[in-house]
Amino acid sequence: MLAFSSCGGSGQLAAADASADAVPDRSIDPAIWSQLTSELASVIVQEGTARRTAAAPTGFGSRVPDLTVHEAGGQAVFTWSYRQHGDYDLNGEVNVSDLTQVGVHFGKTTLDDDWQIAQLADGDGNGEVGVSDVTPIGQNFGGRIDGYELQGRINPDSEYLLKGELASAPGDKLSGLYPQYALAFPPLPVGPEYRVVPYVDSGGERSYGTESNLYQTLHNLDLHWHTKNGSNYRDNLAPAVGPSTDPEAWQVALDGDVFLQQPIIGAVDSIYIGTFSDSVGGLEFTGTGYMYCISRAGEVSWRFATQDGIVSSAAASRSGRVVFGDAGGRAYCLAPDGKQLWRRQLPGLLMLASPLIDDIGTTFIVTHTISGESLAASTLYKLLPDGSIDWSRPLNDSCLMSPFLNSQNEVTVVDGNSELYSFDYDGVATQNFMLPDPPLSGGFLGYNIAIRDVAIAYSTSNDSVRVVLEDNSFTGAIVLGEEAITGPVLTNDNDIVLGTKTLAPDPVFKLNHYTGNVENWDMIIPGNLLTGIAVDQADQMYISTYFLNEVAPPGTNGVSCVLPDQTVAWFYPSGDAVPFAPVVADDNLVLCVLGGSLFTSEGNSSLMGISGS
Repeated sequence: MLAFSSCGGSGQLAAADASADAVPDRSIDPAIWSQLTSELASVIVQEGTARRTAAAPTGFGSRVPDLTVHEAGGQAVFTWSYRQHGDYDLNGEVNVSDLTQVGVHFGKTTLDDDWQIAQLADGDGNGEVGVSDVTPIGQNFGGRIDGYELQGRINPDSEYLLKGELASAPGDKLSGLYPQYALAFPPLPVGPEYRVVPYVDSGGERSYGTESNLYQTLHNLDLHWHTKNGSNYRDNLAPAVGPSTDPEAWQVALDGDVFLQQPIIGAVDSIYIGTFSDSVGGLEFTGTGYMYCISRAGEVSWRFATQDGIVSSAAASRSGRVVFGDAGGRAYCLAPDGKQLWRRQLPGLLMLASPLIDDIGTTFIVTHTISGESLAASTLYKLLPDGSIDWSRPLNDSCLMSPFLNSQNEVTVVDGNSELYSFDYDGVATQNFMLPDPPLSGGFLGYNIAIRDVAIAYSTSNDSVRVVLEDNSFTGAIVLGEEAITGPVLTNDNDIVLGTKTLAPDPVFKLNHYTGNVENWDMIIPGNLLTGIAVDQADQMYISTYFLNEVAPPGTNGVSCVLPDQTVAWFYPSGDAVPFAPVVADDNLVLCVLGGSLFTSEGNSSLMGISGS
């Protein structure tokens, strides 16, 4: 039997007697330790890494996943976190000592309370520590990081130049947190691209590992707040352009149902969507949930299991940090590679309302309390980047709308009793008044508003659209004459697009101007129930419909692309029902959720991506 010893930090392989006395930690089962050492010996032989020393880390698992920049004190601050595949004890090297972490946490999953620590040994990223996590140690045996270089270039045709560097620092394996790095510079011009690259310094010569994600400075660094719709403000206008010709699709089956959610577009080729496995009725979403990370090509990158179901959309920052909650009141923050940055148990439930997050991880999130089978009241929390609570503010009624920023960068929420609240960054109340009409409470994505500049628009429950200034100095109503079924979406010209509940072969869509003019659009689109509208930067609309019946005729469920002149560019049949509004990603991609046992008899939900040109 083979065992291992680390000589001078070089991680050299040695033959020894792998007896129970050789187990490095009393908490490790000797039988498991024997299995792990045998597996490591096999991988090292197979990979030929036994004699490798001081090698710069390569491969996707060693890639810095979260390079980002934000403004602080008049400077641009670059931040990133340490990654080296197989370095489970965070000492900067991959050697046999990392095997101990696998043994100590063997069998633990994302559902365990101490997953924050155990996850460091989850090298294959499957959400469980097991034998397969030995492979990254063997593949990267002898790996080392001495430091990181921050490199930048003016445009894609120029060379990367050194902008700064930091020496590597060991981490604390008991914290479960990867070491963090930060470099500050004067304010940056718009346009340059940046990356960080790990290096090993041997005799004055550097060898380099896998470079990080690319970060391009495109926006004002002090306005990087993100919502489920991807913009600072909730105007619901997609920050990208979708396909208008040649649609084709991929589909990913999900484990569980999706309820009142939209897929979220993250950084580093990531799409996030959450599921729940069981609903016992009312507001109890029991059983394991999953947060999925799916690539823009339709491949599952990872999934993260939660104790209770996920029934609200997530929010993702430009660095790929994703925040979401489960129905049991646990808030989670994950890195782009699925590693848990923090987990926080909050009073009440987390459902329906999505969070608001900035680039460094400051988060606003709404919780709910229940009385009987109804939501009773809600609380707005501000969480710091480490997940700790900075402040909380009780609301007078349940709040199913997600928090958003007004024109003064104040966090604003509207509760179910039509009461609007605004707070500054320190939690000081700045506005509090009653909206003139209650927001739409029905429909499939109700409780939705759109805000741009100082105007707030929302669908009401009395067949109209309200436009209210954020200081309540003006309120205006646009009468629809029919019940709305979606929240409003603002176009580039500040027109308001929404759908009504008309049941007909050709659902009616209305374009509502701030002037009060109303246009009825009579477009022949398959299906008889409108479920959502997305508008992209070219004012193209993507409209989801399905046939309101147990058995839909062929070709009636799907998504249509409608051009600004109201012509239908294409219709893509989905087969299963499309119960929620589509989402426009970049790369000419439209995303939509299909099916689910709450809407069809066919069981679990799936995610469909429609691409084209």
